[in-house]
Amino acid sequence: MWWQQLLGIALGGGLTLVGVWVTARLNLKERRLERRLQFHEQRRAFQRENLMALGKAMTQVMRDAALVHFADVDAAKTTGIYAGHLLPEGLTPEKLDNGQEFARRAALVLDDDLRNGVQAYDRNMRHLSLGKRTLAEGEAGWLALVDEHMTVSADLSNALRDLWSDADPFTKPSVQGRH
Repeated sequence: MWWQQLLGIALGGGLTLVGVWVTARLNLKERRLERRLQFHEQRRAFQRENLMALGKAMTQVMRDAALVHFADVDAAKTTGIYAGHLLPEGLTPEKLDNGQEFARRAALVLDDDLRNGVQAYDRNMRHLSLGKRTLAEGEAGWLALVDEHMTVSADLSNALRDLWSDADPFTKPSVQGRH
């Protein structure tokens, strides 16, 4: 009979230890999940801020590109050659320095596809005024850049909407505008 009491005490103590162990494991998993969610939200907040700043920088860079494009168009009307001209008076490289912020923000985009698209747009914009060509070729390049600007802007907007959505935080949103 005493062995039954001893067995009851041992069994009760063992079940208590198992209960404590299970509770500790559940608490550990809960804390890990909380840290993971906190990290994910910090990452989303960083990316939201970066994409909004990137959109502003992209607009500024496109305005700079437009100034250079229209200066090249004016020069091409007299010389017959688009690109490769000096900037008009009052339009200095220092006034066209938005590209640094744009390139820096583009490099911080976490989504590989989106970052590659933004950086390709940046390269295409920088090459618009390189190399002498006809006015028609310059205009065609400008129109292609404007189309690419609209596509990349839509991709940025889609990525921002995804970051503000209530989607599962552990799934990677896709970039919608890519072709």
